[in-house]
Amino acid sequence: MELLTLEEVKSYLRVEHSEEDFFLAMLIQSSVSYCETYLNRPLITTNMTLENEWDVPESVRLAILMLVAHWYDNRGVVGQVKDEMHFSVTALLNPYRYITFGGGS
Repeated sequence: MELLTLEEVKSYLRVEHSEEDFFLAMLIQSSVSYCETYLNRPLITTNMTLENEWDVPESVRLAILMLVAHWYDNRGVVGQVKDEMHFSVTALLNPYRYITFGGGS
């Protein structure tokens, strides 16, 4: 199951053309990957197991949309650092972040 469809992302970005569909798909994948890494848990149901299965909340989907929008608008390698963007995304993700303590084996 897709976490976000291309159509949902295009609607969020108010993009009506299809010339950048491939680029947008890459941004979606990259944003999902970023959030999975930050959260320490899978977001795509096909990657979930019985041990890590969960219902992805809408606020996580919003964080992904915000990342896609940010990276869509700031395509350069070097860009303006936006602390507000980082705070907004992490504020949406932090309640669902899976953190382990210790180094059990």
